[in-house]
Amino acid sequence: MPVRAKQNFGALVLFAAVIALLVPPAVFGWVEGQNIKINTDNTAELQNEQACVINPLNGDNVVAIWRDFRLGFRRVGVGVSNDGGATWTDSLVGVPPYDRHSDPVMSYDADGNLLMNILAFPSTAGNSGLFVWTSTDGGASWSEPVAAVDEGPGGPFEDKQWMNVDRTGGTFNNRVYVPWARFTSSSRIYLVHSITPTIYSSPVPVSDAFSVQWPTVTVTPDGTVLVAWVSFGLSRIMLDRSTDGGDTWGVDKTVVSLTGIPQNINGGILIFPYPAMETDITGGPYNGTTYILYSGFAADGSTDLSLLRSTNKGDTWSAPVRIHDDPLNNGADQFHPWIAINEDGILTASWYDRRLDPNNLNFDLYIAHSFDGGATWTANRRISEVSSSPAQALKVDQEFYSRWHAAIGSPEEPLDPAKAPRAGLIGEYTGLSTRGDVAQVVFTDTRNGNQDTYSARATIGFMPPPLVAPANGTITNGSLPTFSWRKAGATPAEIANFPATTVQPLYYRVQVDDDSLFGSVDYQAVGITGTSHQFPAPLADGRWFWRVDAVNDSGRVTGYAEPYRVVTIDTQAPAQPTLLAPAEDESVDYLSQLFSWTAVDKAPQGTAVRYELQVATDTGFGTVLINPTGLTTPQFENSTPLPDGAALYYRVRARDLALNVGDYTVPRRFFTGSAFVCGDADGTGAVNISDAVYLINYIFAGGPAPDPLLAADADCTGAVTISDAVYLIAFIFSGGPAPCAGC
Repeated sequence: MPVRAKQNFGALVLFAAVIALLVPPAVFGWVEGQNIKINTDNTAELQNEQACVINPLNGDNVVAIWRDFRLGFRRVGVGVSNDGGATWTDSLVGVPPYDRHSDPVMSYDADGNLLMNILAFPSTAGNSGLFVWTSTDGGASWSEPVAAVDEGPGGPFEDKQWMNVDRTGGTFNNRVYVPWARFTSSSRIYLVHSITPTIYSSPVPVSDAFSVQWPTVTVTPDGTVLVAWVSFGLSRIMLDRSTDGGDTWGVDKTVVSLTGIPQNINGGILIFPYPAMETDITGGPYNGTTYILYSGFAADGSTDLSLLRSTNKGDTWSAPVRIHDDPLNNGADQFHPWIAINEDGILTASWYDRRLDPNNLNFDLYIAHSFDGGATWTANRRISEVSSSPAQALKVDQEFYSRWHAAIGSPEEPLDPAKAPRAGLIGEYTGLSTRGDVAQVVFTDTRNGNQDTYSARATIGFMPPPLVAPANGTITNGSLPTFSWRKAGATPAEIANFPATTVQPLYYRVQVDDDSLFGSVDYQAVGITGTSHQFPAPLADGRWFWRVDAVNDSGRVTGYAEPYRVVTIDTQAPAQPTLLAPAEDESVDYLSQLFSWTAVDKAPQGTAVRYELQVATDTGFGTVLINPTGLTTPQFENSTPLPDGAALYYRVRARDLALNVGDYTVPRRFFTGSAFVCGDADGTGAVNISDAVYLINYIFAGGPAPDPLLAADADCTGAVTISDAVYLIAFIFSGGPAPCAGC
């Protein structure tokens, strides 16, 4: 039994907790979960409907955008942070092309450039357009706006756009996709895509049906574009896809039927069951999985959130998973969800939640994470430090309501400005971005008596460490394997870009046992600060199970990334086989031979063996004629001709899957010869006129075939034809060359 190195992980947890008391959560910049107000105006006007992106090239740089009413009408605010969200600078997006802005969304391209997409419209007309700004310096400056969609005066009202970028590295890499709802007499989903950074395609319809809104877009690893939306007429979430970069679309598919379409919930908050949609393109275990998070009504009439998963680009979907952990049917609303995926495939969801208010009125922002492709979710975490009240959020946007009523409202419905709280009261969505081991949220908050935009950064670092090596099922002859894993939630590039003091320290525990239940734990190491470990004592031959978990400086233990991995240690070389055939000095046909030997049993080590055969002209095997390797059975049938009439030698050895190599057997001699007389078609042992007659009967009258057929190939052409009969007649009667003389 190996020496055991057992220690108490609880001591490590206590050690981590002590560290947490002594070391500030962040020496540099942001503080875990701290709520920071972004907008700096001193008005009582509204800031809502947020989006944000953590710069993919610099984890400390975050850009947030939101709808901002500080001037008394709709504009878009931009906030930039260069210290992980600890401090911000903010401003308004410039006026062009139109003086009213709304519905801001953000994305980024494969090169790390940031993009924002804004709905803009003139204050004096009924049309609207969709415009894209680009920043190559982390939000410090922005390009001139590019019109993705703009029909000009008299054009339709474009509404509720979304944006995503192909970052797959494929044919359409860096193509920007913008779907939206076009309102005329009804509404229909359209899409445009970028042709160049400043030129967009003509709009193409995506939805087959009308009376639709709220499209979102994602791109799968093979470049397929998926657009999902809410169908008001059919009461369901629908989806369509394009395989040619957004130029053509298929037939609408139903994702899920809905119970309840947009409506105002308690406090006058307008909610939509929109599809918050993302696809995993990380190359990890859930690569290609598309996720849709949406709100719907629970049995008690409150709104819950459900996650759907598809692994076939929307053909079929999983059963819904409830992502929040408050009690079922407790009457608490969850709404305005969003979802994000980091580089390790970790899912993060954010949403507004009323579980803390027994009156189901005040709301907070919550988040949760999933490390298993959305199947299970972590304990929900409250991010907002203060609950918000809808009563402190209300302002009426009479201007926009009048325009909306004129464009798409019901003619028989009287104009009633009281029905027009700005942006559905608190907007329709919030901002969420994840990168490495952090999640950035940007949300609407009313703690100051009016709507403001707040931000917070939280560590995802409670994820189990992804295991790297040995790979599951590894068989090795090394008794001192190095066990390695990745830092929980962070990639090497992130660590290089992200100051170490901003990431919570993690301490790892490695366990190795011969029992998959880890009942005894034969080998254990704790308090590891790196991402690999080699035990000082060799592992004995056999099958071993191993796993890793981590604890952070707050004393939180991650649990295990997977139940375990298996590695087999085998340091023993296979035994020598025993040669069976050919026997010593046996004569065999030079054209084909069957070599065989006894099987080698390595059952105690549990590793299979492969065999290597060598045939040579000498006992030193200086001239090897054939050398098949990787043979899985203890025999080999050779069809490569060997020298005729020669004395040859053969030997065999075994090699196991752990790359241990056994010794060759003692060489055995055998002789080669012909198993037939060339030209003896009838098998009598002599060549005469009867062989020619036999051949003619075989060729022209369906007589029996020569056995072996090669014996009748007198002229060595590789085929048996009438020319072989002519060749034999010439040999027998005219002194022609002997059969096979030219072989």
